[in-house]
Amino acid sequence: MKLPNGFSFIEMLIFIIIIGILAATAAIPFTTASKTSPKIKYQLQALALAQQRMSSIVGICHAEELLVNCAQQYEAKRSDPAFASFFYVPNGFTVNATFSSWQRAPYYPAEDNFYRVITVNVSGLASASLTSLVSSYGSINRYGERE
Repeated sequence: MKLPNGFSFIEMLIFIIIIGILAATAAIPFTTASKTSPKIKYQLQALALAQQRMSSIVGICHAEELLVNCAQQYEAKRSDPAFASFFYVPNGFTVNATFSSWQRAPYYPAEDNFYRVITVNVSGLASASLTSLVSSYGSINRYGERE
């Protein structure tokens, strides 16, 4: 007796069902990724805002040796209409910057090496945080006054 060549209808039906289940299982990560892609866009935008604001602050702090009062200079420029486009924040985001007081560098207590920590926080549709260390060598005392 000769065996028939090919597959039976039941074998083909079982094969199609198994392939369908595997395809549905494999599609779950793709649908999840497409749902979360706006979050990635907002996260990138928040990080770009934080980087832009940090570079603005560090630039203001180092311009014309304004290290002593860079927090005051930052606030003045931020409220100046001439710099409005420079400090633009899109809807849905808020940007805050904090400045620590001047600290003496712990490894060189006998020298006039001071530093301060600047932190930029972005919140809203997504969040990001950047921290930078700004230093001054011999130009200010521990009270933040120019010597």
